[in-house]
Amino acid sequence: MNEDRVDFYANSVSISTNIYDVLLSFGIQTPITASNEEEVARVDVSTQCNVRMSPQHAKALAALLVKHVKEYEQRFGILLPLPEEIADFWNEHIKRG
Repeated sequence: MNEDRVDFYANSVSISTNIYDVLLSFGIQTPITASNEEEVARVDVSTQCNVRMSPQHAKALAALLVKHVKEYEQRFGILLPLPEEIADFWNEHIKRG
């Protein structure tokens, strides 16, 4: 393995765009509970890595991610759960085919 290569784990991503670039900010979400409560008081997000790319590259990446997620679901015979608002988008725009 190349010693200069760095691996990251992320359970959070935020996306920013402008006319020339797309910025993916990958991070880790950590639930924070109040000291005297069991419920989560807030969620802390720590950015681990920023990835910048052209909109064209982002579109190609989006297509490849959809392809691989669909193949994963078919291979293992499962449908990965999504929050309702994202599931609606997936079902309307991506699920076809």
